[in-house]
Parts: sequence; C-alpha cells; structure tokens
Amino acid sequence: MAKKLLAFILIGLLSASLISFPEIKASQNDLRYLTKVFDEVQTTKNIIYKSVEDRTGKIVDLSLDIYEPKNDTIDKRPLIVWIHGGGFRNGDKNNLALRCSEFAQMGYVTVTINYRLSRDYTNNIMDAISDATEDARSAVDWLRKNASKYKIDTENIFVGGSSAGGITALHLGYEDTKWDKSGIKGIIDLWGALFDLKVVDPGDPPVIIIHGTEDKTVPFQMSLDLVKRLKANNIYYEFYPVKGVGHGVPPMKGHSYNYVEVVFMYYLLDYSH
Repeated sequence: MAKKLLAFILIGLLSASLISFPEIKASQNDLRYLTKVFDEVQTTKNIIYKSVEDRTGKIVDLSLDIYEPKNDTIDKRPLIVWIHGGGFRNGDKNNLALRCSEFAQMGYVTVTINYRLSRDYTNNIMDAISDATEDARSAVDWLRKNASKYKIDTENIFVGGSSAGGITALHLGYEDTKWDKSGIKGIIDLWGALFDLKVVDPGDPPVIIIHGTEDKTVPFQMSLDLVKRLKANNIYYEFYPVKGVGHGVPPMKGHSYNYVEVVFMYYLLDYSH
C-alpha cells in the first residue's frame, strides 16, 4: 500500500497548479511509469505477428505496432498490449495510437494489435470472442519471443482494451486453457465484460474495471457480477463505476487514458526505477 500511496501523492503534486510547494528535484526514473518522462517515441509499425484463416476461409495477415520510449537506457521495460474495440466487426489498431504513444512516454513498451474481425456473428458471438482472444494470445507469444529485441520484461505484461478489446483482454486473462499466463501482471478492462464467470480462479491476474452505469451496449451489471466473482476468489481488483455514463468513459482532459489505470499498473509492477 505504501507504493500506491506514493503514487497518489505524486499525482497530487503534479496536478496541483495553484499551490506553491518547495522545489522537489525528482529524476526521470523517480517519475517513470507515473507520468510522461520521455519527449519522443520510437514506433515500429505493421509487423506481421500471425497469418491465420478467418471464418470465411480467407488467410489474413495480422499485424501489430510497437511504441517505445526513444533514447531509453533501461534494458527491460514492462509491456502493455492494447486491444481496440469495435464490436468485433470494426475497428483498427491505429485507434489506440495516441494511447500507446502516451504510455510509451511514461517508459512502457506499448503495443496495439489487429485481430480477426467477424462481420456477422449473429449465431454465436463467442466465435468472435474466441478468435480475438486466440489472436491476442498469439501477439503476446510473439512479443515474448522477440523480447530481447524490443527490451521487454516478460515478467511484467499488462493486457487491456475498451469494449470488444476489454472483453478480449478479460478472456485472455481468465479463460482456462493450456496457454501460458505467466508474466501477465494485470488486465485493464474498459467497459468490457467476461461472458463466463466460472473461469475465474484464485491466482488469476488482477484487474481494473472502468464502466459507465448506464451502458446499454455492454451491460453494467456484467461488471457487477464480475466483481462478485473476483471478490469470492480473492483476486485483487479496482472497480470504478462512472455514474450516469453510457458506453465509453471519457478520459481526463488532454489525455487518452484515465489516470487510475496508471496507478493500477504502477502498484502491480515488481520493481520501480
């Protein structure tokens, strides 16, 4: 809890523009993972991480973009994999470019991925979720294999997304499969949902949930139910219901993210620099 308290104190100091404080000489590494400490970001775009057959029988190339803090001297950096929304019908990795860039400026290696889209899942939405989740796992595996090239710490991986991306991140983190979940430090669920709560078991990754109480697209009740399951299995979670808001929670002004996400990840990291 001391680490989390420190994070909130730093946030308060950084945001207090009307109060005069004594000068605090904080180094770049003191603020790393809490606020932007890098001015520039290095991007590597459209890397094919997988070729796979979609539901129509067509082979599709799935790509990802990597954002890194430019001129970073640290050999291993935590990884965030962001998954876009769009109802599993639409959307693209470029939708999360700004979010990736801003988190890279904090010191993370950030990645945004494309996955198989299902234009028509009228009969079974679970097919679309299954495809997206499988692709997200493949992306994480590709990043693990290329960790040394991109200076990724494979013991500190976060996976998150909004709407369909949040749904995918939850299924990646909680579904019971033979896939290796090691190193998955936490899940960022932005107005997503987990469709089968029985897959949540003790020892699964922590999660932060941000969800509007008036969401009609992904019912808010699904997050309430997930919280009950997490609590019953003693899994650390942070839950932020946003009263009166529908599908999608606006971020703080001037940013692409909500700051509680930053503190959640900082708190879970195995180290600080």
